[in-house]
This record gives sequence, structure tokens and C-alpha cells, in this order.
Amino acid sequence: MPKIIVAYDGTPHAEDALALARSLGALLGARIDLAYVYRADPSNRPPSDVVRGREEFLRREAATLLSRASGFDPGAPVARHAIAGTTTASALRELADREHAELIVFGSAHDGAAGRVHPGSAARRLLQSAHCAVAIAPDGFRKRALADALFAAVAHDDPERSARRSADALAARAKGTVSEDASEHADLLIVGSSGHACTGRVQTSASADRLIRASRVPVVVLAREHALGDADARGAQAA
Repeated sequence: MPKIIVAYDGTPHAEDALALARSLGALLGARIDLAYVYRADPSNRPPSDVVRGREEFLRREAATLLSRASGFDPGAPVARHAIAGTTTASALRELADREHAELIVFGSAHDGAAGRVHPGSAARRLLQSAHCAVAIAPDGFRKRALADALFAAVAHDDPERSARRSADALAARAKGTVSEDASEHADLLIVGSSGHACTGRVQTSASADRLIRASRVPVVVLAREHALGDADARGAQAA
């Protein structure tokens, strides 16, 4: 079963990410996992009792926060990952690699414009380094969902047409349509990685970054040569 990892910290923007993950998960038949990264001591020194105590406190706090995520049925198979890491981006990338995830989903940063997509620092890093697709929900997406008849727009496709193939697959499942004109009002924007990206790596161009930041609809950025649904191939490559 495909897997979607949601970067979740209990904020309204994390609920935006969770709402997007649910919409995409329904189309992909994917399971949703929640992940929260707390900061670990980056040194190689043996940890002191104080450091161990602090990290155990942070781990418990992270687990409590993840347990409060809304909207899951009792007994739903939702994995909750409280992860120690030196950076959020690196910890989420390692988790996604280990779990062979299809997507990592973020909410927008709190300092972005109302109603728009605004990648935070971890999302920006993964837009240049992730091994699976990265999705970002616009501010306020928790109050709505993807349309039943999905209209997906494609932009900056890679030479392998990964974005178009992904859009076609999602639109077929949602009885929707696809456009290659990103200026049209769509429900979802699917962006390919740069032609300079390594196979299986997300890497956006400057023009793609500008388009992402201007979007009022959710954005999915694909790893090069990996359309949505290619998680098995990606997992084999990562192994």
C-alpha cells in the first residue's frame, strides 16, 4: 500500500497538510503516517544524564502531540513517528526513504500570505533533495478538500512526463480533467522536477519556485522520472 507522510506539529497549518494528505490518500489508496521531528544533540559525545532526560521529555511531548491529530477513526492504522533529528528536513527524508513513502506533505509556513502556498524551511530543503514527491497545502486548506471532479494542472514537467502521467492518473480516479496551462484555475498543481535533477530526486527550478509560491491550490512536486504510483520502483532504488 502506498504511504503518505505528514509533517505534523499540531498547528492549524499541520491540519492543512493532514487534510491534503487525506484527499490525496483517497485517490492513491494510500495509508497516512504522521511524523514530528524533535531536535537531538548533534554531537558525537556520549550524552549526559541531562541530555538524555531532555530528549526523553521531548520524545514524550512529541508522542502526545501526534496522538491529538484530529479526524482519525478509533483503531485506524495510523503510524505516528516521533523522530529525533538534527534538522526536520533530513529526519523526514530519512523516514520517507526507510518507509518507501509516496509523498511527504507539509502545510504552509505561518508567515506566508493568507490562502497561498508558502513552503517553510524544511519543505524548501526537500524541494531540492527529497527522494519522493513533496506536497504543500495552502493556508486554510483544512476548511476544504479537493474537488470530487478533480481539475489538475501540470507545470514544468520533466522530460519523462512524470507530472502529466501523475495528473492523468489522479484525474482518471476522480473523474476529472487535466490542463498543461498552469495559469488556469485548477484544484491541484502538479510540478515536475528540473531536467538537471538526478533520477529519483526532487529539484525545482527558480521559475517553478515562483509558481509554487503564487499558488492558491495544493502543489505536488515530483521526483524526476517518478510519477505518483511509482513508490515500489522508488523503494527498490532506495534499497
